[in-house]
Amino acid sequence: MSCFDSVFVTCPHCSSEEEVQSKGGKCEMRRFQSHKVPLAIAGDVHGRTLTCRSCGKEYRLSVDGPTRVRVIAEEVLDDEEWDDGLSAD
Repeated sequence: MSCFDSVFVTCPHCSSEEEVQSKGGKCEMRRFQSHKVPLAIAGDVHGRTLTCRSCGKEYRLSVDGPTRVRVIAEEVLDDEEWDDGLSAD
C-alpha cells in the first residue's frame, strides 16, 4: 500500500464533496480542504479531469493562486531544525 495526501474538492455540478489523492507532497496521509493546499500538492492535482462519483459529470481541477513563487537562500545555523514552510499547519 502506498502513501498519499488527500485534497477534498466540491463538484461544481452537484456540490458533492470528492476526495482527490496526490503523491506530490510528503505523502503522509494528510487531508486538505481545497482552499488550503500546499504548493507541491496543488501542482500535482492541477489540470486533472475527474468524474463525480455522485452525479457522473466531469470537471477539471485548477489552481487559483500564484503559478510561480520566489525561492530564497538562507543561512542555516548549526542547531537549526529544517522547516520546509510548505505544510498547511
